[in-house]
Parts: sequence; structure tokens; C-alpha cells
Amino acid sequence: MLVVSVPTAALIYRIATLPNPPWNPAHSLHFLHGVLSLVLSHVLPSDPTPEGGLPPDEPLPLARVWRFSFIPRRGCELWFVGDIGSEDGRWGGVLKDEYVRWRMSRP
Repeated sequence: MLVVSVPTAALIYRIATLPNPPWNPAHSLHFLHGVLSLVLSHVLPSDPTPEGGLPPDEPLPLARVWRFSFIPRRGCELWFVGDIGSEDGRWGGVLKDEYVRWRMSRP
């Protein structure tokens, strides 16, 4: 058995450059563009990081939590779950407060 290791990103290019490709990547790339546009237009503008960075003595802002779901043949759903503060030393219940404070302090 021959096993060939191929980077995932190279698969689309390899298939698209075949003389008679069995699969057209345009549909997948169009879908990916739609999903990324959805995320960039709704989630990215809700980033709570203040412009110019977070001062060291200021409390962390609330984390905006979104849920993303993909259902084959139906599409994607993105909905806002809510705002969550720090719980048990984790911002939004996920990231450590120290890391978030360090990341938000960078302009």
C-alpha cells in the first residue's frame, strides 16, 4: 500500500489543476467565503478589546459568546449566546484572566 502525505490546503490546488477535474472546488470556496463573511460581519465587530489597549488597573470587559453550528445540506447558523464575565479566574469561562489582560493591554 502506498501512503502519500499531502497538506490539506494543497488538495484543492492539486485537484483544480488536473486536466479533467472530477470535482470543482469553486462551490466549496464560495461556501467558505460565505461562512467567513458571516463570522467577520457579526463576531469580529463585537470584540470587547478597547482601542489603545486595556489599562492594567481596569477590570476586564464582558466576553461576548457566540455559538456556531454547521448542519450538512442545511447550512450554518450563528447566534449570540450572551455576555459572560470572569468565572473562576477564566474570562468568559474559557481563557485565563492573565492571558486576556496581557493580550488586551497590547495596542
